[in-house]
Amino acid sequence: MRHGGARPLATVAYIFLIYGGIALVATIVHVYHASGPINLGVLNLLIGIGLRRRDPTWYRWAIVVCWLGLVVTGVLLLFLAFGLSPHLEVTVWELPIDSVPRAAIGAYAVGNILLTIWELYVLRHPDTSALFSQTGNAATSVAAAL
Repeated sequence: MRHGGARPLATVAYIFLIYGGIALVATIVHVYHASGPINLGVLNLLIGIGLRRRDPTWYRWAIVVCWLGLVVTGVLLLFLAFGLSPHLEVTVWELPIDSVPRAAIGAYAVGNILLTIWELYVLRHPDTSALFSQTGNAATSVAAAL
């Protein structure tokens, strides 16, 4: 089983595209209802496209976003572990659906951490890193030609 290279990288890119698409839909709904902030998760669309195009800049951003996600999710788990938040209110398109039990939030957080660790493993694998060191952006290609 391959853990790095083009195929696992494509899977990671599609995960970023899915999360970015979800964030885009949420942003459109918020703008339509004139409520809430713009979701920065839309940047995942750009990261996913950049990974598919093997752009080294978006490759670095993907690693940064994964690390940030691990930190934020880890903090959420700490809050849950020490009982600092008995429940969170969940809304879907501004409609409250119910309070979510801590166990469900914990399960989601652990799943998210495992997925993010796998994404980092794929992104930092030598075969994947080699894909980005072989391809350069237009500026480096022009500079090398001169």
